[in-house]
Formats: sequence, structure tokens, C-alpha cells
Amino acid sequence: MRGTIFERSLFSGWRLVVVLFVAFTAALFDMYVLHVVGIETFSEVISQTLIYATGGYIGVTFAAYFS
Repeated sequence: MRGTIFERSLFSGWRLVVVLFVAFTAALFDMYVLHVVGIETFSEVISQTLIYATGGYIGVTFAAYFS
């Protein structure tokens, strides 16, 4: 059986790609639609993407490892 996004390994390429995509989409959505965080430039989009992706990857990894 092939692993899913919640496979038990500590490092996963698919998990990283999915979390980066979701984080980048969230940062762009805030920049163009919501204006909650106050993202105005593309460099802020990149920095917020890295912040969101770090937290998301750690959270999804904990959920995969301890489920």
C-alpha cells in the first residue's frame, strides 16, 4: 500500500508539497482578498508562506506520527 499524506515517516516530500501549496494559497488569499495580516508585497507572501508552512508541517507530522 502506498503512503498517504498522513504516512508515519517523520519526513515526507508529499506532505511538504501539500503544506507549502496550502500555505502559499493562504498567503495570496490574504494579500488579494482578506487583508487581515496586512501582506502587501511578494516578499511578505514568501515570508508568511514559510511561517505557515513550518507550523502546518509540524502539525501534520505530529498528527501522522501519533495517530
